[in-house]
Amino acid sequence: MADRSLPNKLKKLTSERREKSRKFGQNWQKRRNELLKRQRYRQLKAKTQAFIQLNKLYQQKADILMFTPEQRKKKEFSQGKRRSKRAATAYVSRTWTNGVIPYIIQANFSSETKATIMKAMRHWENYTCLSFVERQPHHRSYIIFTEKACG
Repeated sequence: MADRSLPNKLKKLTSERREKSRKFGQNWQKRRNELLKRQRYRQLKAKTQAFIQLNKLYQQKADILMFTPEQRKKKEFSQGKRRSKRAATAYVSRTWTNGVIPYIIQANFSSETKATIMKAMRHWENYTCLSFVERQPHHRSYIIFTEKACG
């Protein structure tokens, strides 16, 4: 009888060891994956921080190179104020006549979206020399607000 119970005990021990080994393997794999994720996160974070610092440095150097000391003072003084009006293009043929931009807002927009577009146009009017008017038949050039991405 003692001889018969020995193989059963061995089978049970073997089964328990296999189960422990399997669980250990799963736990080890989980820990390894977590460590790899943390390592990747740290690397990306370090690269991002380096990029941000480099970008700040380039901006500072660009300011130094682009502006004379007088211009820099003027720029610092005017921070937070309206920008000075200037030409965005040298080609007069590519500008809107008298800064007036005729527009059409397609009917398929919700009233909320139309209100947002109108608010954006008022913002441009307040901060630039442009003004928006609804398109009339005599306007040859105009813009269309459409829901299609590549309208």
